[in-house]
Amino acid sequence: PGGELLALKGERAAAELADAKPVLDRFGVRTAELLHVGRGKVDPPTTLVRVVAERAPRRGKGSRKKRSS
Repeated sequence: PGGELLALKGERAAAELADAKPVLDRFGVRTAELLHVGRGKVDPPTTLVRVVAERAPRRGKGSRKKRSS
C-alpha cells in the first residue's frame, strides 16, 4: 500500500496502460500516468509509466484465501 512503480515503456505504452486499467483498479492504484522524459536530450524521448498505489489490493472473483495448516 502506498507504493510507487516507474516502468520504462515503448511506443505502445498508452494502449498497454488502457488495457491494464481493470487490473490496476483491482490492485488499488490511485494514479497511473504516462511521462515523456529526455525531450531535447534523446530522440525519441523515453516513455515512462508511473503507477502509485493507494491501498491494499481488493480480493476479486477467483481469488482464493490462503489456508493455514
